[in-house]
Amino acid sequence: MILKKLSILNCYKIIPQKNKDLRGYFYRSYCKNILKKNKINFEIKQTNISFNQKKFTFRGFHYSSNKLIENKIISVMHGKSEHHLIDLRKKSKTYLKKLKITLNSQKGILLFVPSGCASGFLTLEKNTVVQYFMDNFYIQNSREYKGFRFDDPFFSINLSTKPKVISDKDINYINFDQKIK
Repeated sequence: MILKKLSILNCYKIIPQKNKDLRGYFYRSYCKNILKKNKINFEIKQTNISFNQKKFTFRGFHYSSNKLIENKIISVMHGKSEHHLIDLRKKSKTYLKKLKITLNSQKGILLFVPSGCASGFLTLEKNTVVQYFMDNFYIQNSREYKGFRFDDPFFSINLSTKPKVISDKDINYINFDQKIK
């Protein structure tokens, strides 16, 4: 695994080192020791799978408040998706900076998302499967989980295409700027 810093503070692209042979390939998708060497304290407490049947399905934008620390490692197990991150950590040098990265199952690249960043993704192929490694447990009905719409004018997010499938919850979030007034 090789970690490459991205434009958002403490956000990394994790590039696997594939061992290929006639059977296919093998790679490590998580190694606590390698993360620790890069000053990332991450211990998996929960994994989540998101299956997205249709192309141009959007999930997000989701984030947790500062009271709930929730770092993620995201990978695409099947298909292709466009991931968007926004740094919402007010004390961060990259506060409100946006990042867009495409992940697909062919390359196997993973994305480390630090707590305090909002994330959302748009599937670019049908039957896209996204896996999340989480370093905290999901707390059902917690008020610490928040979100905003993909078309929130405060951020002017540049999706490659308008979503065709989106949940009622995600489409009905209020604008972010209304929350901070």
